[in-house]
Amino acid sequence: MNILSALEHFSPSIIFTGGWWHSGTMNTFLSMVRSYKADPKTFMALVDLPLEEQAPRLLAVLKQQENHVLRTEHSSRLPSQSGLAKLLKEVANIDDFSLFADEVVDYYEQFGALFRPAYDGQRISALMLALTKHDTKKQVFIPCASLGQLGWGLNAEKLELTEYYRSLADIGKKLMAIKGVTGTYSYMNDLLDPDQIPKNADLVLITPEYHPKFTAKELVKLEQVNYKLLNVENAKYTMESLWLQFGLFHTHAQGKVLLALPTRFLDKGSYDAKIKKMIVDEDWIESVIKLPTDLFSWRRNVSSVIITLNKNKDLVHKGFVSFIDATALTLSADDMVNIANAALNPKVEDKTVLRVPLSAIKAAKYSLNQKRYSLEEI
Repeated sequence: MNILSALEHFSPSIIFTGGWWHSGTMNTFLSMVRSYKADPKTFMALVDLPLEEQAPRLLAVLKQQENHVLRTEHSSRLPSQSGLAKLLKEVANIDDFSLFADEVVDYYEQFGALFRPAYDGQRISALMLALTKHDTKKQVFIPCASLGQLGWGLNAEKLELTEYYRSLADIGKKLMAIKGVTGTYSYMNDLLDPDQIPKNADLVLITPEYHPKFTAKELVKLEQVNYKLLNVENAKYTMESLWLQFGLFHTHAQGKVLLALPTRFLDKGSYDAKIKKMIVDEDWIESVIKLPTDLFSWRRNVSSVIITLNKNKDLVHKGFVSFIDATALTLSADDMVNIANAALNPKVEDKTVLRVPLSAIKAAKYSLNQKRYSLEEI
């Protein structure tokens, strides 16, 4: 299906405003697709109804299948009679729901990132999956999950996703059902929820929204959260360190965290420096992978890194941090395989990896910036 063509049945100009994303239009559209997948016979009966009967019957079907009082967003976002008739036929022609879900994600990567300044992207999802290919995935937790595609390829026994934006949580939940992925997806403001219950997850994957500072109201709420490993007097600029502690809080004693952050975290001082010192002293950092600029659509010229934390490092990784500079790569399929192999099985002769002993990191005042180290110095 051409997603753009389908959405234009709602309104020819809707794509140019970005309003389709947060207004409920996409939510309504995906509800229709999920309805068709869940009960093709009932949905196909809608296609043959007279135009004036299609909208009320569709709303009744969606209300019944969603098992809650239908939000006004559905009724207020239906196309005209002729537009709805065309859209119903387009939805009824979908023959590969998994591919359709992928196309929605591709579509959002092209257009939606213009309206929400944080997006993990298909390449980031693929790279994180490659980095976790040998990890236990009985229980996986993905906060700030956006569309949820980071969880699609994991095959976890228990998959839990959360998202701060309710519209994205609703859409992510529908995409999971359309994709055929089993798991839970709920609306939650993870960092500000005061009474966290540890998930005891094997794996936590975090690609958070770019959030340079907290508001005064958010700072008050942050004083009450229970996942902090170190107390902080002024958390205004500590987003990166809070996400890092959040991930560690929700993993068990052998758990692993993959966290995508702006590169600025690598040299930040004050409270962030204390957190970095703690995780270096605990020998929890497995790898630091510097990524190409703009990959996360946070904002122009903001580079990013993936930091891998492991509470139970094996002998290959123990006592070292592996630094990988991927800034010159395009993150092709081959690039991702090479990065993952270098991070998972670092070798001295591998020139793509700089293995730095903890003693050198401590001597450099716990900086996690690869530029602080060289082969000659270590």
